Amino acid sequence: MRSLTIFFVFTSFQLSIAQNYTPFPDSNAIWTGSRHDAACSNPIYRCYINQLTLNGDTVIGLYSYKKIYVEGYSMSHLFPFTETHFQGYKGAIRNDIPEKKVYFVNANTAIDTLLYDFSISIGDTVPVSYINYNDYPAPWTVISIDSIYTNGQYRRRYNISNTGWETSLIEGIGSIGGLLEQYFYPEGYSDLQCFILNNTVQYPEGNNNINQCGLMSWQTPHCSDTTYLPLITGPLNICYSDTILLEAESGYDAYLWSTGDTTQSISVSEAGDYSVSALVDTCWFGSDTVEISISNPMPIVTENVNDLISSGPFVSYQWYYNDEPITVNGNYQVYTVCVDGSYYVIVTDEYGCIGQSNTIETNFCCVDKIDPCDTGIDDNNNLPVTIYPNPNPATTTITLEFPASVNFKTAELSIQTITGQVVYQSTITNPKSAIDIFAFSKGLYLFKVRAGDEVVVRKVVVE
Repeated sequence: MRSLTIFFVFTSFQLSIAQNYTPFPDSNAIWTGSRHDAACSNPIYRCYINQLTLNGDTVIGLYSYKKIYVEGYSMSHLFPFTETHFQGYKGAIRNDIPEKKVYFVNANTAIDTLLYDFSISIGDTVPVSYINYNDYPAPWTVISIDSIYTNGQYRRRYNISNTGWETSLIEGIGSIGGLLEQYFYPEGYSDLQCFILNNTVQYPEGNNNINQCGLMSWQTPHCSDTTYLPLITGPLNICYSDTILLEAESGYDAYLWSTGDTTQSISVSEAGDYSVSALVDTCWFGSDTVEISISNPMPIVTENVNDLISSGPFVSYQWYYNDEPITVNGNYQVYTVCVDGSYYVIVTDEYGCIGQSNTIETNFCCVDKIDPCDTGIDDNNNLPVTIYPNPNPATTTITLEFPASVNFKTAELSIQTITGQVVYQSTITNPKSAIDIFAFSKGLYLFKVRAGDEVVVRKVVVE
């Protein structure tokens, strides 16, 4: 019998604590909350996040009030999504402790309005107030009353319903949707992320870590912190008809590309400017714009005597004869034709893109049928000079050599491109001379040697 009496006394003591009214604070209180709504058409539908803080006293009319200040960020609804920082005086609240009611004066109206009524019981209709003015679709009704225990204190909780929609009111805190938020948004919701009193977390229930209390974006990270700017990786050039992948850095809460995509990476097949915005907490950070270009190499082949010349320059060339790749000297910008037939060239540009030229039908061939493509053209075979390496190509030097049997004195050397541009001229004073061609561009050159009335022209490929 004695043990039962002890249990009864303990239970009664616990209920009496839970039934004691906990008034609203008058200092050192912070409410952190946010609102999400489909009307705020950014990827996470967040309209704003803010903090409400009690700071200072004021007298309005016949009553004393505690001032409330707000600071937060509202989200832009148009791309690029940016945040607008706002702060200032929001209004003031006063406690009517005997009546268990809280009143609010909006900074814009100065009208004393009921904010919360904690005198309600189960089955009561929640009275019209500053945040309960829209009965959608019917009045809110108290369906149950219980309590929460946090940091050594019981607080009574009123669970209310509106034809299926439910929320809760907590003594000394307010609505779990936020201190000054409506109970219901037709296309979204509001959320009291945290309530701190005297530097101690009082809500959510069981959360005693202030660093995990949903602090504001201007605390961490700051929305102007450039270390959060996202980087875009991926090639900046697309081969015609190909697709590339542009990827933003990982680790962000959400992404929004200039294309409207909300994934971390996007596939791109068109030229243009691309950028991405990335979300950290409530801060949107914009990347630099990257310009994507399309490469479509289209070489043009022209004829010059026995030579087929490709436009360029390109990284590589491969000539084809009657649709078969030419394996001897078929890798240069110029190809000397030795057999009649159909010719075209396939090139690769600096981005690895491939293109095919027009087809040329030839009806000529080299004069020397024995080894026409290696020996080149002799304008005058009476001048005995050897130009090597032969067969070409050459890379660093070309050597001119007159045989010892020739009574050599001097000779004139002129080097031209296949288009006629003179790139080198010199007087040869030794029967054997090395010409430095290291700085020459790759391609075909004409070496013209004149000694007296004798002239010889040789083709040299520089690689």
